[in-house]
Amino acid sequence: MVTIGRPLAALLAVATAVLGLFVGALPALARAPRGPDDVWSLARVLTIRIDGPITNVSRDYSRRALSLATAEGVPLLVELDTPGGGSDSMSAIAGAFLNASVPVLVWVGPEGAQAASAGTFIVLSAHGAGMAPRTTIGAASPVDAEGADLPETMQRKVTEDLSAQARGYATRRGSKAADWAEDAVRAAASATADEALAIGVIDAVASSPEELLAALDGLTVTVAGTRRVLSASLSGAFELEAVPTTSAERILGLLAQPAIALLLITLGVNAILAELANPGGYVAGVVGIVSLVLGFYSLGALEANLVGLVFVVAAAALFVLEAQTPTKGLLGLAGIGLFVLGAVILFSGTGFGIPWVPILSMAAFSLLFVVFAVGAIARALHRTPVTGGESLIGQTVEVRQALAPRGKVLVDGELWDAVVDEPAGGAGTDESRGAVDAGIMRGERVVIVGRDGFTLRVKRAR
Repeated sequence: MVTIGRPLAALLAVATAVLGLFVGALPALARAPRGPDDVWSLARVLTIRIDGPITNVSRDYSRRALSLATAEGVPLLVELDTPGGGSDSMSAIAGAFLNASVPVLVWVGPEGAQAASAGTFIVLSAHGAGMAPRTTIGAASPVDAEGADLPETMQRKVTEDLSAQARGYATRRGSKAADWAEDAVRAAASATADEALAIGVIDAVASSPEELLAALDGLTVTVAGTRRVLSASLSGAFELEAVPTTSAERILGLLAQPAIALLLITLGVNAILAELANPGGYVAGVVGIVSLVLGFYSLGALEANLVGLVFVVAAAALFVLEAQTPTKGLLGLAGIGLFVLGAVILFSGTGFGIPWVPILSMAAFSLLFVVFAVGAIARALHRTPVTGGESLIGQTVEVRQALAPRGKVLVDGELWDAVVDEPAGGAGTDESRGAVDAGIMRGERVVIVGRDGFTLRVKRAR
């Protein structure tokens, strides 16, 4: 039997106690591997996808998803592919991400995707960001719908504001990233995924959201003023839970497309013109009102310039004038020009526009519809009736029995009772009174001016 001295026994007891304390402290050490920093697990993440222009629909969807992620205490991952969009919606999304109480991550993908214009600011506002290979970011200069520069004063004002905003977002990523962000606004600078990684604009180049989460393992971020360390799961597996769009968001997202907005406005204006040309049918009127309401929503979602709407309506007015008073196409051509100008102005300053083919197609359709459809309806309403009693008015017929003042006339092979039309109260010209007194003889020609039942009112033809 081996006897251990008391000093050695005491030392072993102390070592055992220290080891027990260390083992008990392992979970705490796992949660705080870097002293004051805290860990945020990436094992479960909520995800959304923004694909297309940045609109207030994108804004509301992002906010709803962020609220869900905050309530569940998990990070939010945004899959992004956008050509840009409205500055107000972009600022609202970026502001929500910057002030989020859970980590917000952005992945630009899949390959071939872009985070242009407003998308650049959304990437810069995220706590962690990555891009798929062969994607691009940047070109955030303010332009109009056709890519042209804004007027000088407005250009300078907007550029200064956006460049300061971009630099503010990117400062935490280092001076190189901040300089590039400012150039993206001032000089429309763009960068590939590898270039963005080299200057610190993003944190990783990743082919998929899962690959991005793995690459962000160990990244220290500041969330709601607290330093956090992003930690991937020990198993390397990630649970990505998509936040689905609601039916309303899907419908509103469809409406928030520039081409759809212009189509709805065009359809609405033409339908209203058709209703005004032939009132009482109500179908065209209802279609027009519904289309205009949806079109106005689309314009609001796209933060459109409503001055363009005035030009579109003015174009419709010129089309109507062309239908009513043909000018060999001059008013029609002027209307097409106004329509095109209005379509361009509608989306000036929003970051996106409509290709020329849809614009010209809608302009031509509007002209043809108004001239041929609405014009035909209007002409039909003003045409002299060819059937029924009203069709007799204005005909010149022969007297078969002298009118003194009553007699008979021959109308389309039939004899009708007729009476000479006297001026009200017996007044009138000497000629009219003489015709009544002396009568109108057989064989003379008279004009039918009215009808009272089966008796025609006539006067001597001139």
